Amino acid sequence: MAPLMIRTVVIFSFFSCIAAAQSCTNASYVGTHFYTLEGTVLSSGTYIPDKQLGRLISDGDGNLTGTATESLNGVINRYNLAGTYTVNPDCSGTSTLNVTPQGGSTGSPSVSSASFQLINGGRQGLIAIATSGAAMAGQEYTAATQCSVGQIAGPYGFLGAGASGGATPPYTTVGVATVDGRGAFSSYNLTLNNNGSVRLSGTGTYTIASDCTGAASLGGGAAANMTLAVTASGTILGLQTDPGSVFLATLQPVSAPSVLSQFAFGGGWYSALYFSNTANDDRSFKVSFFADDGTPLTVPGAGTSTVLTLHGLSSAIIEAPNAGNLSQGYVTVSLPPGVVGYGVVRQTVPNIADQEAVVPLSSASSTKVTLAWDETKYTTAVAIVNPSAVAAKVAVTVTDSTGRSLGTGTVQLAPNTKTAAVLKSLLPNTAAMDGLRGFATFSVTAGNVSVLGLRFNGSAFTSIPTTSN
Repeated sequence: MAPLMIRTVVIFSFFSCIAAAQSCTNASYVGTHFYTLEGTVLSSGTYIPDKQLGRLISDGDGNLTGTATESLNGVINRYNLAGTYTVNPDCSGTSTLNVTPQGGSTGSPSVSSASFQLINGGRQGLIAIATSGAAMAGQEYTAATQCSVGQIAGPYGFLGAGASGGATPPYTTVGVATVDGRGAFSSYNLTLNNNGSVRLSGTGTYTIASDCTGAASLGGGAAANMTLAVTASGTILGLQTDPGSVFLATLQPVSAPSVLSQFAFGGGWYSALYFSNTANDDRSFKVSFFADDGTPLTVPGAGTSTVLTLHGLSSAIIEAPNAGNLSQGYVTVSLPPGVVGYGVVRQTVPNIADQEAVVPLSSASSTKVTLAWDETKYTTAVAIVNPSAVAAKVAVTVTDSTGRSLGTGTVQLAPNTKTAAVLKSLLPNTAAMDGLRGFATFSVTAGNVSVLGLRFNGSAFTSIPTTSN
């Protein structure tokens, strides 16, 4: 068994654990966040519509800085923000911000107070403005950590609501907008509801900066200019910046992101990704590569990410060759409707025939997954990914074929990181699985979890898919 164990360990690297907070503190609210607010503001005795899109940076110690763009009854203002916040043990909190107009804005300096509630393990927040004369509420989202134009690709569901001022009734829009990953809206098709429904279509352009802010310009029936923000979940927030319009929108990927939990190349390993477009028209999507510590992983010929455009009924392959030292990590991809894919991993061992296995994609949004194992004469290894923007404490429960619990363990994963181990090493009694079969569950109460199993038998190995519960 020694050679088997050595090969198993070579595949994977282990992630150092971090402690998880038991209740909320100021440190529970840390990092960069985007927020939206909408409602009304009292002005000269009249409540007028107000919508905002902002960016806040919290230091985990009670201090805030940021910027905001506002459409106040169609007047566009931009502000600098600075202030403090306090988070209570029940994850509620309060904040106070000094709001200073940027050059060219007509707004006045002010102080804004708000109450908020952290939800989804700190990934989101609910906000209500507490300042007199303002009736505004909204949500806050963890920002994506690093962005580029190529990160935005494929079809997005589009939902917005607003008004154009004057006697024009308020309106809503819903539909789909498709972007090509190279700075263009290849198409959008929206329904505008305003005392009846009107179909709008056209094309446009967009930019995304490394700090995950951006801008879009739509032509055609829904002509508009917008400021954008990309959240960690892939949702795009947009505020229209055309004078006279008060409009806020969200764009959400039509396809849920998937994870390929094990991707290795070099040091005797080769990996490949296969994609096929079963639809008759073009489909674009982004493929991103990450090292186990969550940093971008550079793949020869593909970089840290690549945008694929598959013509109707076409296929493509991305290969990571067996060259140089071992590199390993995982892959994320949001496949548009009609596109299917999987991975292949191959090991080359001197004087032994190459061994390879199909590596399936799994959901990036799961909070509980199940894996069947067999330790009668095999060894089961697992790759565990936290594809979310918050820390995850993964509870591992192992049961034998009779339903008897063999033990539980925990794995701490920082945001967007991966670890790997022999499954039985995660239990207090590492011999409890010997000679048995059963299943293991991996669950989180915050963040997400994606798991791939690999079963080893001498020089041979195969993948074990998981099922989301």
